[in-house]
Amino acid sequence: MGSMDKYSLGWLFKKTFNTARHHRDGFLIKGKLCNNLIKNINGGVYLPPTAISEILDNNTIIKALPGVSEKTIDIIHKDYVIVFAVLSMGAKAHRITRFIGNVCDDDLPLQPVEKRSRITNFFRNGDQNPIKLFQKWTKAELEGFYRWQWAFKVPTFDLIDAAGRAAPHYDFDTATVLPLLRPEGGLSETFNEEDMGTFGEVSCVGNDPRCHEFYPMLNKLGITTKKFALKILNGKIFKNEKPFQHEVEQLHRFNGRINSHIITLLATFTFRGDMHFVFPWAECNLTTFWDFHPLERNVDFIRWISDPLHGLVCALWTIHEPQALG
Repeated sequence: MGSMDKYSLGWLFKKTFNTARHHRDGFLIKGKLCNNLIKNINGGVYLPPTAISEILDNNTIIKALPGVSEKTIDIIHKDYVIVFAVLSMGAKAHRITRFIGNVCDDDLPLQPVEKRSRITNFFRNGDQNPIKLFQKWTKAELEGFYRWQWAFKVPTFDLIDAAGRAAPHYDFDTATVLPLLRPEGGLSETFNEEDMGTFGEVSCVGNDPRCHEFYPMLNKLGITTKKFALKILNGKIFKNEKPFQHEVEQLHRFNGRINSHIITLLATFTFRGDMHFVFPWAECNLTTFWDFHPLERNVDFIRWISDPLHGLVCALWTIHEPQALG
């Protein structure tokens, strides 16, 4: 037959069927991702990379990409699953093969190339060259990719940094979606520290367990709470980082790793001009505890209270006699 065979009714039917299947399976993937989105304390939504990897397993990817080899599916699931998720939110899941060898999960988040406050392309961190893949994308498509990459590439709080130092510091982009949640059982509790000699706000928050590595340290200290204290130093009040750095240095020097009765700093970060500390959450101080849990002043009480009081004295001694730290 002639050169027009590829335009036969059979070919057109097959192309139309495959296109419809792409859209159908892409819609189903988008639905799965949307149904699992988590809302953080700032009103943003996100999904941890581990959750994305579980939702978009090999079988799900195969259904969305008919005709793609198993080897390629394995590569997508291993190194491009977040990119695939971002593309799926914009009905572009079928274009994932174009990204293989060009933009992988480790390249995210991409930085925007902007012209007159409008995204026109992207570049990788450390590379100012625009990425050719995005040259023909529309404004809406570029903005969608930019938004969803942040929702799917959320940060993980490590226990130690690359140098082996505890309580790492992070400088987060203003577009970062933090995996911080409202604590279980109600709204986040907040109080102001100004009356206590400092200028900060402390809130009770939850931290997605898939996005931090704190539990080994918390278990070692005997801390079972899943809540965290988030202390924020207002960047408008603290014009420079000296007070922040001074407090960080003291918290690194005196912490629960030295004495379990001293508060333990877990992480610090800067975000949208403010400086943040992350600690284990304490439900109340000793005075408040006694107000809500009155105890009879008898021999049993004296025996019970002697242990925490001994711990407090040891903690104070550690702070006031730092030479004891060696």
